[in-house]
Amino acid sequence: MSQEHLENIKKEDKKQGKKYMLILLASFVVGGVGGFLSAVLADVGAYYNVPEMLSKAVRYTGIYYNLVATVLLCIVVMLLHKKSKAIYKAWDGEDENVIEKVERYITVNLIIVGIHSILYLIFITIGFVELLGQMESGIFSAVNIAVMAVGFVISSIFTVKAQQILVNFTKEINPEKRGSVYDSKFQKKWLESCDEMEKMKIYECGYAAYKSISVTCMTLDVLCLLGFMMFDIGIAPICVIGVIWIVSALSYYIKGIQLEKRKSK
Repeated sequence: MSQEHLENIKKEDKKQGKKYMLILLASFVVGGVGGFLSAVLADVGAYYNVPEMLSKAVRYTGIYYNLVATVLLCIVVMLLHKKSKAIYKAWDGEDENVIEKVERYITVNLIIVGIHSILYLIFITIGFVELLGQMESGIFSAVNIAVMAVGFVISSIFTVKAQQILVNFTKEINPEKRGSVYDSKFQKKWLESCDEMEKMKIYECGYAAYKSISVTCMTLDVLCLLGFMMFDIGIAPICVIGVIWIVSALSYYIKGIQLEKRKSK
């Protein structure tokens, strides 16, 4: 390595190091001021009953979310799917922009279904906690139990069925695609049927997701610290965030090691 190259490395580190120290200093100042103000507001009772009010709102949402959201999202997904099918059937087989438009509709639908598949599990858990609390306090609501049960069933069916319809439509457009959503190895088979450009896109999306998780966990860790200071939420949320953060990082590093080993063979 030439002396000039070493000097360039040092210059870059020096330049970026100054920016990093400024950001670090600003973070300490903002964190210190924010923590002090939070402590003062907590002492004067500014946060009185806020956690309880928010908790009740979220828990009641958990009971009704799946039933209401599934019905609304089912209408949205079906309308978008119907529109994309109509565009595809009218395609003359020449204009590639038409196919790109159809695939955008499919992507939007997959995003809707994918986000809902996460939220419905989260809210069913929150709703279950709320029902247990109601039973312990002597408040029993058969209506709430029925709403949660029906919501869970239709959400489960909607999630799987919508994914099946969208995946099969994608396979109709791209006959080279392989895999059934009912197959436990669907993701592996689907990835194998993708071309190199599609695989590269998937890998880049995966890396972007990894970076987003790291930033999100860091942000949530700070928010949980403030929550601990203001609302005494305990350390459980911080521990959960730590587990997610560590699993994400280890998955990334271990996969990198595996790829290096595979490359060296």
